[in-house]
Amino acid sequence: MSGGRVVGAVTSVAAVLVLAGCGGGSDESARVDQAARYAGDDRQGYLEECAREEGSLSVYTAQNTDLWQPLKEGFQRKYPGIKVETTRRTSAETAETLSKEARAGVDKADVVDVKVEVAESLLELLAPFSSPELAAYPEGAIGPDDRYVISDQIPYGIVYNTDKVSDPPKTSEDLLRPEFKGHIAMSTTLLGTQWVGWMESRYGEEFLERLGEQDVRTTDANGNAIIAQVAAGEALVAPAVDLAGVEALKSGGKVAPIAWLPIDSHWTQGALSMAAKAPHPCAAMLYIDYELSAEGQTINPLYLSARDDVPAPEAVQGENEPVDIWEIVGEHSAQAYQDASRRWTELVDRYIVR
Repeated sequence: MSGGRVVGAVTSVAAVLVLAGCGGGSDESARVDQAARYAGDDRQGYLEECAREEGSLSVYTAQNTDLWQPLKEGFQRKYPGIKVETTRRTSAETAETLSKEARAGVDKADVVDVKVEVAESLLELLAPFSSPELAAYPEGAIGPDDRYVISDQIPYGIVYNTDKVSDPPKTSEDLLRPEFKGHIAMSTTLLGTQWVGWMESRYGEEFLERLGEQDVRTTDANGNAIIAQVAAGEALVAPAVDLAGVEALKSGGKVAPIAWLPIDSHWTQGALSMAAKAPHPCAAMLYIDYELSAEGQTINPLYLSARDDVPAPEAVQGENEPVDIWEIVGEHSAQAYQDASRRWTELVDRYIVR
C-alpha cells in the first residue's frame, strides 16, 4: 500500500494577507476592542447583556468534531439565548477563507481556532483580547500581543500492534530494525511531514534515507486510518500518530491490540482567537472565556489543556513532554514554518514515498 503523495503539506497562508481596503472604520474597531479588553467589575454582566442583543456568533474552526461539538453544546447550555454557527475547515483552508473575506471587506468570523503555526500568519486579522481565564495559562501559551491562546494540544508519537510486536520500539531508530521492513505505516499528510522534519533534526538526513529503505507503507489518509491499519495487523508500527485517536479507538468498546508510545513525541496545538472585525464581539468573548475555562478545557479528556491546573496524562509528563512546532522548525516565525514545511515535503518525496 505504497505510493501515497504528500497532500496539503505546504500552504502559503502568509502570502495572501492583503489587508488594505478591508472596510470598516474606527467605530467598528472600538466596538471589538471594548468587548475584547473589557475589565470592569461588571464584565460578565456587560458581556452577557451585549451578547444577548447580538444573538449569535460564528466560529471558524479546524478542531475535530469530537471537540468542537461538545464545546458548542456546552456553551449553548450555559448561554441558551446565543446561537453558535460553526464552520469547520482545515487550518490552511480557514486561513485562506479569512484572508479572502478580509480583502473583500466581508466580516463573518467572530472566533477563529486554527493550528498555532497558522495563527502566527494571521496575526493582523486577529484582535488582542483579555480574559480572566488567562491567569491559569503559562506565558508561553499566549500569543504575540495577546492575539491568541493555545487552547488544545494533542501529542503525537509511535503506535504498535501489541499482539504482533513482542519487542516494541524504544527509540525512533528502532524503526530501522529488520522485522519492521515493509510493516511501517505512515501518513504523508502534514503531521507526517512534520515528523520527518523532527527526525531530520534529531537524527540527521541519513536516518531518513535508511527509513526509506524500510519500504514504508505511505498513504495520504489521516491518522485514524493509520491507527486502524496497525490495530488490524496490516502494519506493525506507525510513527506520527496521535494519542487521542488511539485512546478513542480503545474506548469505543472494540478490542484494539494497540499501544501508544511517547517516543520523540511532538504536539499539535490549537490557537483560539477573536477575529479583528468580529461582528458579534461580546458573544465571541463569552465563547472564548468558556473554551478557556476549566470546564471547556476538560470537556473532552482526550485533548490536553495548556492550563496549569489541568494535568496532562502521565504518558506525556516529565521527560516525555512533547516538543512544539517551533522546536522542530528551529525558529518562531510564520515564514520559517513555511520554509521548513517545504523542505519537509521534499524530504518525504525524496526518501519515503516510493
